Amino acid sequence: MSSSAERGGAGRRGILARILAAPVRATGVAASALALVVSGFTGGLEPAAAPGPPQQAAKATIEGKPWNVTVNGVGYTKDAKPLRPEKEGDHWIAVGATVEVTADETRNDIREALTLVGVPGLRNEKPSRVLLGRDETQAPELHPGLPEKLLFFWEIDPAAPQPVEANVQIWGKTQRASTLTGHRSWLDPEVKAHVIVPVQNLDQ
Repeated sequence: MSSSAERGGAGRRGILARILAAPVRATGVAASALALVVSGFTGGLEPAAAPGPPQQAAKATIEGKPWNVTVNGVGYTKDAKPLRPEKEGDHWIAVGATVEVTADETRNDIREALTLVGVPGLRNEKPSRVLLGRDETQAPELHPGLPEKLLFFWEIDPAAPQPVEANVQIWGKTQRASTLTGHRSWLDPEVKAHVIVPVQNLDQ
């Protein structure tokens, strides 16, 4: 999809503003007493057999490498024009987050910072679109020390029930020498924390 096809329009601006303005229930750390951990490969929630990544409250900054992430809110909409889903008729779930690169170099892998699990009808755990909030363009890369408000979009099967809450996983990486090339790279992606956030109906 070309970036020119997705520039402008009030739809995404409205979604960003409404996600950032919506009240977020602080389900965070207190809910960890429920002893749930994320099954990242199956997309479900399972009883905890061992300690998993810590659960954080929404709007709390998860500090790490190569980025810091603050989940600001989650919204659901049937139509996010001018964005067009890969599968015609799909609905959308969008996570509003502030991301700041803490590595020394510009990053073009911001799409890998967040995944969603436990959402009925989710097509993929990784987002299909990542947009900058300030100018509503696709976000190919972020620069160190310059936090940006972003919208991460996922497609949802319209036949699935509307999600009530979303489990947002925040990922990090480790900088080390590659065993193949010997060059230092950001490798070994790992879930650093997760945030359970109520999903706002943006169509109401």
